[in-house]
Amino acid sequence: MQKNVRYWDQRHGYPSRVALSLIAFGASLLLRESLTPLIVDQDPFMFFAPAVLFSTYIGGLREGVLGWLAGLLLGDYFFTGERFSFGPFGPAQITLMSTYSFTALTAVFLIQALKRLKIQAESYGRALEEEVARRQEAETDLQQAQEALRKHADTLEISVKQRTKDLEEIVDHLEGVLYHLAHDLRSPLRAMSGYSALMREHYQPKPGLKEEDWPEHIIQTAGRMDSLIQDLLAYGKLGHAPFPCALQDLEKPIAKALGELHRQVNDRGAQVQVERPLRQVYGNCEGLYQVFLQLLSNALKFVPPGIQPQIRIWTEAADDKIRIWVEDNGIGVEPQHTERIFRVFEQLQGGDYGGHGIGLAMVRTIVARMEGKVGVISEPNQGSRFWILLHAEAPGVKAFPVRPQKAFSPLEKPN
Repeated sequence: MQKNVRYWDQRHGYPSRVALSLIAFGASLLLRESLTPLIVDQDPFMFFAPAVLFSTYIGGLREGVLGWLAGLLLGDYFFTGERFSFGPFGPAQITLMSTYSFTALTAVFLIQALKRLKIQAESYGRALEEEVARRQEAETDLQQAQEALRKHADTLEISVKQRTKDLEEIVDHLEGVLYHLAHDLRSPLRAMSGYSALMREHYQPKPGLKEEDWPEHIIQTAGRMDSLIQDLLAYGKLGHAPFPCALQDLEKPIAKALGELHRQVNDRGAQVQVERPLRQVYGNCEGLYQVFLQLLSNALKFVPPGIQPQIRIWTEAADDKIRIWVEDNGIGVEPQHTERIFRVFEQLQGGDYGGHGIGLAMVRTIVARMEGKVGVISEPNQGSRFWILLHAEAPGVKAFPVRPQKAFSPLEKPN
């Protein structure tokens, strides 16, 4: 494996290592031989220990062991006992050989272990350098991705702003078109009503002919269509008109709605019961007024002839929300139609009780803009209980951001 490749072998090759080892042993032999007149037969082996260490360093464990064996043979052959012969092995000689072997072999194994540690350290170092390079590359890629994302976000924000501006211009244009269309539609209706009134006043039926009431029908029809156009204008404005919300006291919008319906309440002899105290809700004051106006108007309208309208209003807590109840004793609604009545132009009674089928659709739109829900519990001829579920406090995030009110809007201009 790559880890076990010898350090010196990677740079010089096997022949160079053998040559260097031989030179080292030759130098040790010459040094020991030159000192023989002084030390005689002392330390016959230890002078070869440096050569053994050197061979281990440039080669490895095999070269170190071979060097140790070579030191034993050379020391015994040249410097122990009779020169140029092996043996005999006495106690002194064995002691010297053991000391040399222990020292040399210990050094050989230590050097080999250090070399392995060095190889592992170099491997770990290279791996660490590669990891650092990869992380730097990843950080560079991340910075590039963040920069690209920022540029994309900027581009997207510019695109959203441009599209918002375009949509605002389209809405403004449609408001103008709607206003002028409504104005143009109402003009001939007013003319029809006026001319019919003149016909009724100035043209009397001929003698012997029965008086007809068709001018009165024309006036009433024109009035109903004018009312329908005004209701459509009010319903269309709910989707984009400013709609700021805050904590509201229900007393004010209820009182305002009852004041608006004062004549109808008196004419029908209705009893309106408001169970106080009423809890505060998060909503729009004008929107709440419109909601109560529509619900109370329906409660007065959809009651069979000869029956006194009974209306009850109260509130109750529903977890972190408030539920508002408006109960009546009217004609009621079949359970399968309780969702249908909140759609535009839905009239389950075929128009027998008047109206255009827009009132409850307006209620649902207004309640939705206040981040609430609306529904009804009803049975035919058993009355209805309309409920409105609104926040008791301002929610953390408003679901209906509203663009600022402009100074002049076509829908806000007087007719």
